Amino acid sequence: MTMKSTKISFRPVQGAIAMDIDVRMPSTVAEALEHYGEEGTLSLILRQAVVDIQGVLRSAYNAKEPIVDPKALSQKGDAYRPGVHSGKKSQVDKVIDRVNTMSDEEKRVLLLKLTGAKPKAA
Repeated sequence: MTMKSTKISFRPVQGAIAMDIDVRMPSTVAEALEHYGEEGTLSLILRQAVVDIQGVLRSAYNAKEPIVDPKALSQKGDAYRPGVHSGKKSQVDKVIDRVNTMSDEEKRVLLLKLTGAKPKAA
């Protein structure tokens, strides 16, 4: 078994400085099965799938055209496939969406703050 070294970061307690630790992790499904066993490997897969599906459902529910019907959401969850994502919005795109909801005055104030310009006296 040729497990690869992987750096994992964790905080020993909340608010503490993060520590980076090298641990050996399986690099193939066969290695994961050998190392964790079938039950452990399936448990890891299902745990991550739940987290991923929650994200898919949250995105669908909060979309511009939200899906709120439980049956439709269930179908969305059923259609989930790992590694096949519609692409998340970049931070810039999220900011642009937010700016587009602002009034002209809010946009003016934001622009002044971003550029460090001083407001002109009216």
